[in-house]
Amino acid sequence: MYRIIGILSIILILMTGCGSNSNATGSGKSEQNEPPEASITVQDKDVSFQQGSYCWSSSGQGVCVDKSGAEDLTKDIEPMIVQGNETIRISYEEEPSQLHVRILKDGNVHANLKDQSEFQTPAEPGIYVYDVFAKWREKGDLAIAFKIKVE
Repeated sequence: MYRIIGILSIILILMTGCGSNSNATGSGKSEQNEPPEASITVQDKDVSFQQGSYCWSSSGQGVCVDKSGAEDLTKDIEPMIVQGNETIRISYEEEPSQLHVRILKDGNVHANLKDQSEFQTPAEPGIYVYDVFAKWREKGDLAIAFKIKVE
């Protein structure tokens, strides 16, 4: 009986020690090893988006996650219904050093925007997929995607 209690005590001590170091070693989920949260609005209404691939490094630890492209990420979600020439705003908890927005329509590039976090929805009706790539110096990058329908 004492032997079982002793073994369980050792296992508990080892698990507690491993658990307390998991964030510091990068083996557990850590908010510091994830890119900043994004927010997208159209006319001050929140737009849902899908997080794509990212690489992020913090406190000497890094992580990379690879996901599909913008069209695959958004294929099963309903687009947000908007009007032409409405204002889209993209913001992050921490301002990126670079921001690239690729606007796709029918699988083709409709427009490319660089370092613009605020811009207008297209005037022409249709469904548009936005492929957004943000980069932070010496920390990493993040891709997100969302879809709108201009009526």
